[in-house]
Amino acid sequence: MLTYSGAARKVRLFALFCGRYRPAFTPFPFELNLISSGYRRDRTMLLDKDVGILQKLPIFSGMDREHLSMIAFSSERLLFRRGEKLMVDGQLGHAAFVVLSGSAEIVEGNGEKRRIHLVGPGAMLGELAMLVEFTFSSTAIASEELEVIELPRELIHRMMQQFPPIAEHFSMRIHGRLSKMVEQLRRFDRPSGAPVASPEPVTSTQIDKTDIPEEVS
Repeated sequence: MLTYSGAARKVRLFALFCGRYRPAFTPFPFELNLISSGYRRDRTMLLDKDVGILQKLPIFSGMDREHLSMIAFSSERLLFRRGEKLMVDGQLGHAAFVVLSGSAEIVEGNGEKRRIHLVGPGAMLGELAMLVEFTFSSTAIASEELEVIELPRELIHRMMQQFPPIAEHFSMRIHGRLSKMVEQLRRFDRPSGAPVASPEPVTSTQIDKTDIPEEVS
């Protein structure tokens, strides 16, 4: 697996410098302006692409674009070679992955059992791992060169602590899914012909921000 983490952090700092500060004097004005303007243009296009992909995922749908941009900007891009594993069945996950290019096989067990399905660009793997401690129930193997966005749980929790609207967004999404699940279970459990009770609505006042852990191990 190839990671851009070290270089990416330096590039991000450089981008912040180029975007927020304009030095009055530099010994190399032409070269600096050429590099900074070119980088800002490329980085903006890349960021817009990442945000566009995240917006299409149900878990991020409806999130404020500014907050979504911060998440995309702070995330890492990883490159997996063919045959490398993103997730392993039974392994404790620390992050979710969003496929940018390439494809991955989702298989049972540690990779020696039958294939479940194939995923491509726009697919999200290990979604719960970016929010809570979660053990992967399948293995994901790159079937070709695969580029993904990694969304670590530590990053998402930090964002939730610093920006309450992000925490509220995820809380409402999770509660909404639980409400649908409860409704489906009640349909199976109710006697024939009995009416289905509507689940109690979830309001933002029910969200307890203190449930967000201070640190993620």
